[in-house]
Amino acid sequence: MLWEKKTQLAREVRETVYSDAAVGEMHALKTEVHRMEVRYAQLMRQQEKMVQDMEMTVIKRENIISKSDAQSKIDRNKVGKPHINKSTFQKKLSELKKSIRQANKEAEKYDEEIRQYREVQQRLGEEIESKQSDIHKIQQSVKINEIELEHLKDVKLKNLQEILTKQQRAKYYSSLKSGKYKPFCKTPNTLEKEEQKQLSDMQRLQSIIEQLNVEYPELRNSLRKARIMFNKTTSSSNLKEDS
Repeated sequence: MLWEKKTQLAREVRETVYSDAAVGEMHALKTEVHRMEVRYAQLMRQQEKMVQDMEMTVIKRENIISKSDAQSKIDRNKVGKPHINKSTFQKKLSELKKSIRQANKEAEKYDEEIRQYREVQQRLGEEIESKQSDIHKIQQSVKINEIELEHLKDVKLKNLQEILTKQQRAKYYSSLKSGKYKPFCKTPNTLEKEEQKQLSDMQRLQSIIEQLNVEYPELRNSLRKARIMFNKTTSSSNLKEDS
């Protein structure tokens, strides 16, 4: 019987240790979230720079067209003067057409640059949106895993407490079997009073812990172990009373 109990305790210890694998998974997920957030920030800066470049290109294009229009008006006024002969007129007209073609060529070049900027901006926008979706999904996964991890920690703590309780019971049974067990309470009346006293002390401590949880939420994780211990002990005491 004692060997079977030791085997069971060893199995429970092994199960609680294996739950630590969740910690490694949680760390990997948080690392991935950080990597994607860094990439997202880079994309946002790249998009901002691209928008600024595109605005400068639009301004350059507008300046070129404005200068071309102004020069065209000046040249037309010059050509229209009566003292200019036919040869000079043709020369000025050719220069005007050349200037217009050059301005149109430069305007087309900037139009193409603006089109390319817009295509890049669209791709960046799609990639940013995709990264936002990925980050949200991973954050949700991290949140779920954190909840599961806390649950595993609770289970591990409960299992460890049960193991310690069973070890203590096994020690008592062994002492009782060998005739070495000495009861703390000599009479049933004394035992009942001691149980009531212990239960009252535990309830008072549990009330203090609950109050600390409310007044100091930052201590909630630190007090988790004590809460589980008291809940387990109180539950065991209630079962004993019901029986």
